[in-house]
Amino acid sequence: MNFVILFVFVIYLFVLHSFVAYIDIPYYITQEYVGNLYVNIERINFIPFKTIYSNLFGKVVAPVTIIQTVGNLFLLLPLAFALLFLQIINNKYKAVIVIFLTTVFIEMYQLLDNFITSGYKYSGGGQRAIDIDDVLLNTIGGLVGIALYFNYKKLFLGKALDRKNFTTQI
Repeated sequence: MNFVILFVFVIYLFVLHSFVAYIDIPYYITQEYVGNLYVNIERINFIPFKTIYSNLFGKVVAPVTIIQTVGNLFLLLPLAFALLFLQIINNKYKAVIVIFLTTVFIEMYQLLDNFITSGYKYSGGGQRAIDIDDVLLNTIGGLVGIALYFNYKKLFLGKALDRKNFTTQI
């Protein structure tokens, strides 16, 4: 069972990387560098729940915005579960800290990526948003992953331990 979880975890890490930290090397090779580096303030949101509210209850609620919100909620859930299940981390508080720092790192990476990409001639449409709501949703998703792990442990591992303790007591 551990091998299956480890295998799925490795695949998940590859998929996570492709969604949040993929560097498009051909883009940087083929585009003209103009050196006009800047940070697009319009792509940054520091107001909690602004994007969540807009995505779910705004004037135009598109399926893509709902998918984005739900996707951010579930993005780090498998990471939290796997960190505890594979005993990479053995403490729920440390798992929360790792999940929080991971999501902050993702947002900081996106800020850096936007800054670097801004120096190229055709960078406007591809820039990502840096959003406090992503941090909130990713962290909440991590908390759900931690809760799932402890429920899994209670349901499945607890029964196995009870049977083992029962047979040793007889």
